[in-house]
Amino acid sequence: MSCTVAPGTVTNVAPAGAAGYRAINGGQITADGVTENLGAATTTGAIAESGGTIGFNGNTLTTTATAAGEIGLRATGIGSAINGTGSTVAMGPPNGTTIASNMRGAIADNGEHRAVQFDDSYAGRDHRS
Repeated sequence: MSCTVAPGTVTNVAPAGAAGYRAINGGQITADGVTENLGAATTTGAIAESGGTIGFNGNTLTTTATAAGEIGLRATGIGSAINGTGSTVAMGPPNGTTIASNMRGAIADNGEHRAVQFDDSYAGRDHRS
C-alpha cells in the first residue's frame, strides 16, 4: 500500500506519543515539500517499521514544544528506510531557553537492513543558554 502527502501540507504532531507519518509492513509514503511540527513530548515526525519506506524530500521538520523525547525520523525493523534530500530536521526547544533531553534527529534501530539516509540536508538545533 502506498500514499502520497500533498506538497505544502503542514502536519502538527500531537498528542504525546503520536507519529506524523507511519509506514508499516512494506507500506510506502511519499512526503515531499511538507512541513512537520512536533508539538508534544515523545512524538515522532516519520517512522518506517517492518519494511516500510518513506520518501522525505525538501521538507522542514521542527520541534514546537518545550518537551523531551521527540524523534525526527526513525527507521526500525528489517528492510525499513527513510530517504530524503534537501530537508531540514531541527530538534530542540523552540524558545531557545528551555533544556529538553532525549531529542534525536534521525535513528535506525532494531534489525538488519534499515536506514535513514539524507543527502544535501541539514540536521540540528541546539538552543541552550
